[in-house]
Amino acid sequence: MGKQHETMPNEPQEAPVRPASPEIQQPSDPASPGIPTEAPDKEPVELPQHPAPQPEISPEKPGSLLNRTEV
Repeated sequence: MGKQHETMPNEPQEAPVRPASPEIQQPSDPASPGIPTEAPDKEPVELPQHPAPQPEISPEKPGSLLNRTEV
């Protein structure tokens, strides 16, 4: 329902009511976009397949790895 009169001078018009549209609008060309390839000088560095070994934590001194002060 739109305004039937202006309530304040210089008041902007309300946005028009858009008619209800069915579901999501699909693009006219439904082809999926291609995935671009990396530039040869920007090839990503592959990570090693094996995880790096974790330092062993002594059960006698919990938190000793975090409290180390020697360099």
